[in-house]
Amino acid sequence: MEENVIRQENQRSKSGVKITLLFVLLTFPFFQIDYLIETVSWMGKAYTACQVIAAVVILFLLFKDRLFKKIPRVIFLLFAALLLVMCIASVTGGGSLKRALEYSFATLILCLFFEYGILKDLRSLLIAEMIFFGALTVLNFLSILVFKNGMYYYLDYYYDCWLLGFKSGHIPYQMAFLFFAVLYAALYNKKRMYIVYIGLAIVAASNWIVKNRTALIILIPIIIIAVFPKLLKFTKVLNVLTYTGIGLVMNLLFVVFRRADLFSWLIVDIMHKRVDLTHRTEVWDKAFEAISGKPVLGHGYQTFVFSDIIETTHNEFVEVLYKTGIIGLVIFLAIIGYAVYKLFKSRKILAAQWVALFLGAFFLMFVMEQYAFSFFFYLFLFTVHSKDLERLKEEQERRRQESVFRIQEQGRIQKSARNFLFTIFASIAAILIGLLAQKLFIQILGLEYAGLNGLFTNVITMLGIVDLGIGEAVIFNLYKPIKENDRGTILSLMRFYRKAFHIIAGIVAVIGVCLIPVLPYIAKTTEADVNTTLIYLIFLADVVLSYFLSYKRAILYADQKNYYISIVHMVYLVGMNTAQLLMLYFTHNYYAYLITKVVFRVLENIVITAIANRQYPFLREKKAQPLQDEIKKDIKKKTGALFFHKIGTFVVNGTDNILISVFFSLTAAGLYSNYYLVIDALTRLFNPALAALTPSVGNMLVSEDKTHVFRVFRRIRFMNFWIASFAGTSLLVLIQPFIRLWFGAQYVLSYAVVITLTLQFFQLLMRGSYNSFQDAAGIFYENRFVPLVESALNLVASIILLKIFGLAGVFAGTIVSSLVLWCFSYPKFVYKKLFQRSFGNYAKETLGYLGVFLGISAVTALAVFFLNKALSSDGLMLLVADAVVCFILSNGLLALVFCRSDCFKYFIGLLKKKSAIEG
Repeated sequence: MEENVIRQENQRSKSGVKITLLFVLLTFPFFQIDYLIETVSWMGKAYTACQVIAAVVILFLLFKDRLFKKIPRVIFLLFAALLLVMCIASVTGGGSLKRALEYSFATLILCLFFEYGILKDLRSLLIAEMIFFGALTVLNFLSILVFKNGMYYYLDYYYDCWLLGFKSGHIPYQMAFLFFAVLYAALYNKKRMYIVYIGLAIVAASNWIVKNRTALIILIPIIIIAVFPKLLKFTKVLNVLTYTGIGLVMNLLFVVFRRADLFSWLIVDIMHKRVDLTHRTEVWDKAFEAISGKPVLGHGYQTFVFSDIIETTHNEFVEVLYKTGIIGLVIFLAIIGYAVYKLFKSRKILAAQWVALFLGAFFLMFVMEQYAFSFFFYLFLFTVHSKDLERLKEEQERRRQESVFRIQEQGRIQKSARNFLFTIFASIAAILIGLLAQKLFIQILGLEYAGLNGLFTNVITMLGIVDLGIGEAVIFNLYKPIKENDRGTILSLMRFYRKAFHIIAGIVAVIGVCLIPVLPYIAKTTEADVNTTLIYLIFLADVVLSYFLSYKRAILYADQKNYYISIVHMVYLVGMNTAQLLMLYFTHNYYAYLITKVVFRVLENIVITAIANRQYPFLREKKAQPLQDEIKKDIKKKTGALFFHKIGTFVVNGTDNILISVFFSLTAAGLYSNYYLVIDALTRLFNPALAALTPSVGNMLVSEDKTHVFRVFRRIRFMNFWIASFAGTSLLVLIQPFIRLWFGAQYVLSYAVVITLTLQFFQLLMRGSYNSFQDAAGIFYENRFVPLVESALNLVASIILLKIFGLAGVFAGTIVSSLVLWCFSYPKFVYKKLFQRSFGNYAKETLGYLGVFLGISAVTALAVFFLNKALSSDGLMLLVADAVVCFILSNGLLALVFCRSDCFKYFIGLLKKKSAIEG
């Protein structure tokens, strides 16, 4: 029973994570960050493109879930009427119709998005908005702390601008964060009010530092009621009519009757402003003069200009009147009236009371500033639903519970597919970000720094040998207890793993420090003006801290939940690379660039640890039984064997940069780093996707007969070959024009190097299916000496061949050394040991696959070569044309060759079955 409850909770959690992430992505395009808009020339167009994509997704979701009929028509008709008036006014009043239409489109789509979130999954919507606006609030606060005088200025007068622009532009984002946090606590988890308290502290501190005293005064009632929530029960005094009345009276007194002198004690003594509200009364006077020229429809979508400095009406009602005239103001007041009516009817409901409080806060904010509709229109949607929020919550929870009961335990194929998709998505994001980061890195710092980066990455990879492969051994031993839900054994294994990793972290730190005297012999810098020892220590700190924090990844891998890790890693990559690029752009400081990576790596591991703790709460138990001697003995045996595998992996895959640096130069290593970035990106795109099958294979090996297992192996190997063949062909055909286009013609290596790298890449990818079965079967001890032979052969062959063939020889040595695996390890320990198959069958199938790849890659390369000679285009268009030909021709030839094979028919059958189900 308890196991079913945990499974159901996990199902709900997975679903919630996916839709929350979707909501965060859909929110981003509609809340533009001033700093990006003002400093990046193309960011405005990027936001617009993202808005269009988001609109398509939102409309699709509304149709798919059949929610259009449930949308409250009155409020949306009022929204549409107000925006229509603004568009008409733009035609008649000289405003920009194009901008008015874009603004109206974005506003309505955003409202539809919030409406979809409220009706579909209110919980996930609130969490997503908390994450989005909370992140902006915290980042803005950090920008204020670091840049006390402002990060930039886009007007000659205003120097104090930060991440979210001028100080008066911060509060709408901050209020949104507080609003969604309060609603989440009120509706779902009152214990999470601490998020509101922390948020209030950050928001108050932010506004205190930037001296936004108006915002501080508006925050006071929210702080008081957050501290004393029982005050909300006094609905006869504290209700939406009270808040609205105060807001409207303040607008009348300040804007219409100019009686700011009544509040001189507040304005002068407390806020330290002038009685004319820092020239606001003059702005309003001039705005009313402009309004009197076009009072009925207004001026349309255009900015009111008071002077070269002030380009705003500084009041929301005046802004509406200026843009849409009396007609628009009446509609706006109708929206407010409708919202007040809805809130007053539900005034005894806790969530409605909080919505009313925040609406009142915005009415006060309207006195001194004007905001884009996107900053407060969502409030009106929540007011309309205020009476039904509790009911919606209960209905959605019930539907979610029912869906969990309908979903049976995921099978191996479904879990593998999910891991595959998430890994692919994360890897694509990593590729795009990595390419941009590498290009800017080279532009700002140069090739020697890129070579130094790759060199120390290889050195740190060498230190990874110290962990002896204990992680793989622990994961192997986790399969059985996870399947049997043996929590005691799982907890004992995880505690053992943690202790081992802490010891390893200490050993890595000591060995790493001992290697410092060797650095001058391998890092021969000529142009890079850096302290190589300090850089190396930062790299070392990165790996040591990871050992302290990363051990809980093991249980997620073993339980086939590595899609969580993929999601977190994707967010980590986006955040880290963005922060690193900002550091480079502003400081040109390589040390700051590297420290940023360490910080984000720590954050990534903390988040993954939190996810593991949530998925497996019993991991937090302090007492764990000693690990069984039998399991401990097995781990030690496999760890001893895996140590050799670690050495082999490092020497084969981690010494290229070191050899290039020692025998050539850091500049040559920098040139190779561009190619390595692309190849490594493709490897990370496909290899982890194949490795994601390993837990499924591990489960299958303990429960299925060998005939079935071999049939599954052949299918996985076929898919592995198809991917490796297409990826290898694409690399051969496209990497040269891509490097030329993205980095520049001066960064292109010889075609001999490209051919060698392609062969190395193909055989590396083809290892995936063999390694999945070998690792899942725990074959570490039996072939423990194979990696030593492979690594020794790799070093000897690479050094000899680089003397003969130059740079291409380094990679040719890796291909030669891989023959140890293909000619001995795989046929002996996979084909014969696991499947009892003959070496002859293995050789026939392996050579057959190799021959098909060589033929298809050669035909495709020739076709692209003749296409390039025939076409007159160059640059991006030529690259796209080559990619299209490569995709169609290579996959078409593969289909032609294998159309009669059982494996091909099996996968075609799966696709047909999936299509029939979806249809």
